Amino acid sequence: MVILFRPNRVALAAYAGFIALSACLGSIGMISGLLPVSAPLAERLPFQSPVFGGVALALIVGLPTSLVAVWSWRRHPRTSDASALAGLLLVGWIAVELAIARDFSALQVVYAAAGAGLIAVGNVAVLRQVAAVVVALPLFVTAPLWRHWHLRWGATPAEVAAAMPGDELVPVSHFTATRAITIDAPPAAVWPWLLQVGYLRAGFYSYDLLDNLGRPSARTVLPEWQHLHSGDIAAPMANPTAPATSFVIAHADPPGQLVWAKPDSTWCWTLHAMPDGRTRLVTRLKQRYRVAPATLVTVILAEFGDFPMMRKMLLGIKQRAETPCPHSASRQREGDDAGTGRARGAAGPEGIDLYWLPLGAGGRSVRWNGKVYEALAAWHGRRRSQDLYHSALAVRHGGRRYVIEMAPVWNEASPDRGVVCEGPVGARWLGRFRAFRYEVRCWPEGRIPDVLEAVDSPRQLSDDPATVVELLQRTRDVPALTWGRDELGAGEMWNSNSLVAWLLAGGGHDMAAITPPAGGRAPGWAAGLQLARRERGSAGRRHVPLALAR
Repeated sequence: MVILFRPNRVALAAYAGFIALSACLGSIGMISGLLPVSAPLAERLPFQSPVFGGVALALIVGLPTSLVAVWSWRRHPRTSDASALAGLLLVGWIAVELAIARDFSALQVVYAAAGAGLIAVGNVAVLRQVAAVVVALPLFVTAPLWRHWHLRWGATPAEVAAAMPGDELVPVSHFTATRAITIDAPPAAVWPWLLQVGYLRAGFYSYDLLDNLGRPSARTVLPEWQHLHSGDIAAPMANPTAPATSFVIAHADPPGQLVWAKPDSTWCWTLHAMPDGRTRLVTRLKQRYRVAPATLVTVILAEFGDFPMMRKMLLGIKQRAETPCPHSASRQREGDDAGTGRARGAAGPEGIDLYWLPLGAGGRSVRWNGKVYEALAAWHGRRRSQDLYHSALAVRHGGRRYVIEMAPVWNEASPDRGVVCEGPVGARWLGRFRAFRYEVRCWPEGRIPDVLEAVDSPRQLSDDPATVVELLQRTRDVPALTWGRDELGAGEMWNSNSLVAWLLAGGGHDMAAITPPAGGRAPGWAAGLQLARRERGSAGRRHVPLALAR
């Protein structure tokens, strides 16, 4: 848990709630006439109506900030996304208000700053997704004008005319799009990216804000989705999935052909190996329009949304398949070995895997605070600035997977998260307050946040059952040192990296061989090594002096 700043959920709820309340009161005042609007200003409002302005204020500012307040209070996992979007809407509202009212007040500065605050504590990556969608809007709006061209985007006349697997499943099609792209990688390297497509899987490699609810599409091959069979749900677009509305695998011939089908629609992929080792990826979507209540939605999505989304998806697959990524390759090999019953790497029944996650993975403000922290530390130490990483462990034992991590006590409400230790944050006396406590988890079937952004991970450190058991037992003896303080005199603060280093060093691992990804460093790692060395050199005490362990 290398956390430099993350707002308390109660504080964020109160902050967003105050903004929502003031927006709602302003909305009521404009609608009811209690808030006077000058005649010149009323004339510049849309429809020359303060009522319209009041309703817009409630919908654009009041509703989103209310959602942030409620979600923050309830620890909703998408709170940071909602916060960033609500902040953007608030700042945008102030900008539009200035343009329409042509009058300046100090309150506008205050609320613009409040919107900037919501953005700062939110997931900034969502704003980049918003920007990507805004840039692509012309493609969405004008798609029907270029229908003849985009229905065969990237494909040759021969590819458009050729029959493809699954064509017979939808003999009458009102929307048939055949598109293609050349990828500088063999079919075997492209196939895994297709197999794992879908919402709550790897995403669609397209505009994540639209088709994956803002969750970034995977940039690694996910072994858990590499063993699908005919009849399995494919490319789910919603949760929960249903065979009546979702694609299922109708045909699969790896790594050359893949057909997804659902009532009145098929989605086919063919991968043709080229002589120079490249792949010609051709996809065909066929859709029949039926007279039904939902047909209008289907037509709008197909005619306006299909081309920009599909174009982005093909380019996303190309980028991922062409990018050298040892992590993806190793995970794919591990998945293949698991499919044949061989235990190799992360697919084995027993093992210890180490994950390196960039500080601030997921786009939160932690990343920017981390950059400032590292820049100052580098300046003070007269060295070059490096990328910062924090670590987590996944341990497989007895058919179960345990996630070992350090995290705030307030960011997870699951009663089965396997808490083995709690400690204070910042200072011993602050630990009396829940907002300033962390916990160490040995979480059965737990999850590592933002694991898709892990770099050069997972690294399998051991597959020896005795070593696995020893590490799990060692989690029961984690010392409750103060997070963010150097109580050991190691020159580094105690944090999640310290925990992982202490666990591994105490288990006899070769710590010289365990290093962060190239060009990076793991703050706090030395503190864990220091504690492990003290334990080995102490004959009668397992941990640090009681004065520190209490």
